[in-house]
Amino acid sequence: MLLGFEITEKSARSCVVENISEPTEEKYEVMLKKIFFINNEMIEVILNDFENGDFKNSGEIDEMKKLQDKLILFCRRLVIADKYDKHQVLSWELLTFLMHISHSLSYFYSYAEKHKIKKDNGLIKMLKALGEYFELYRAAFYQEDIRSVHRINTLKKKYQFGQCLDMIERAHGKRAVAYCYLKDVFRLIQIGTSPILSKVIGKEVNSN
Repeated sequence: MLLGFEITEKSARSCVVENISEPTEEKYEVMLKKIFFINNEMIEVILNDFENGDFKNSGEIDEMKKLQDKLILFCRRLVIADKYDKHQVLSWELLTFLMHISHSLSYFYSYAEKHKIKKDNGLIKMLKALGEYFELYRAAFYQEDIRSVHRINTLKKKYQFGQCLDMIERAHGKRAVAYCYLKDVFRLIQIGTSPILSKVIGKEVNSN
């Protein structure tokens, strides 16, 4: 109910609410936190709908995607204008991956809703893993942790080249297509580590 304020972080016992109205270059970091948060929220909402066996939040998913697009486009304008950041190319690339992730989540949800793919235990299992995978991605960025990047890239063997492929092969028809959509989100997170890795390596080189 607080106009101009958005939740940018949330845990089991607390949340952070920050002002993103009238965004300026000083608000870039706040908006970026909100962008990460929206992807987390989208995964959580989609998971809850699958667990509950309904698709009552299609409007909320669409609104989250639209809000994230607005924030990303504004951040891109700041990057182009050179009003923020020492790493223009890497920032642009990161924003692009974050946008692709939210769009792919939206496409996955829309397909599952259209074809009434409910109560699929395999998809529920993979959505839970996806939430953990994206949280590892967020942590890798904010902690500038090369070990988290390595972990994400190692887990591609378990997820997009392991469990996702197994479920696509075992599924039939529209369920197999739904698993393909989900596999693409895992892939985007994994290849989205490239700007994070470049930034961390560049920082280590410059410090030496």
